[in-house]
Amino acid sequence: MERDLIGDLDVFERTNDFWTLSRNELLIKYIDSSPVMDVGCGSGILTKQLVNKNIDVYSLDIEKRAAELTSRFNDKKKIFAKSFEKMTSRDIPKLKTIVFADVLEHVDMDIEFLIKAHELLDDGGKVIISVPCYMFLWTKNDAVRGHKRRYSRKQLSSILEYAGFKVEKMFFWNLLSVPIILGARFFGARVPHEGVSESKLNGILSAYFTQIENKIPVPFGSTLVCIARKV
Repeated sequence: MERDLIGDLDVFERTNDFWTLSRNELLIKYIDSSPVMDVGCGSGILTKQLVNKNIDVYSLDIEKRAAELTSRFNDKKKIFAKSFEKMTSRDIPKLKTIVFADVLEHVDMDIEFLIKAHELLDDGGKVIISVPCYMFLWTKNDAVRGHKRRYSRKQLSSILEYAGFKVEKMFFWNLLSVPIILGARFFGARVPHEGVSESKLNGILSAYFTQIENKIPVPFGSTLVCIARKV
């Protein structure tokens, strides 16, 4: 049974979740031009961070409830409760950056998402992507969050190239979680991320990611981050 993903994301927003905020700050470092689209905006955590940095951002989520939550942080005229594939140039100006922050693993047709991104981006625009990596790290967390897949470097590169993008940078993130995920896989358990977010560990883990993993490359991790440019 899938969890209430929007509800969990709202918890993460209220608790300043270590993982979400640290991942977002990492992705934001690669935004050098706007307008930006936050695809799969959820409860608006990334949109809020972008707005706070005075970045012109459009927010989209197929869930109406998510769009309503995001309206706390963004101009309602820039929020869309619709499928990304249905976006057109009549809805928005040409984008400079599209962010898929842990979104592609949720959709059936990930290649179509990337082809649509290519269509909506201005010449030389780019996508910034984070996804869970490698199927041997699949756990109950993936199942209950409605993931369709975890990605290998080769798989992610291939679909980006097929959709008309050139990969500029791809790297691992979240090494710390790997032994925890392997343990959860071995015992068939689910990692209670939202519980950690509401605990005293949240501040410690936030400092770890901010000061270490967001600054020092790691040899492996449970997340792949990719920056690719439209060609």
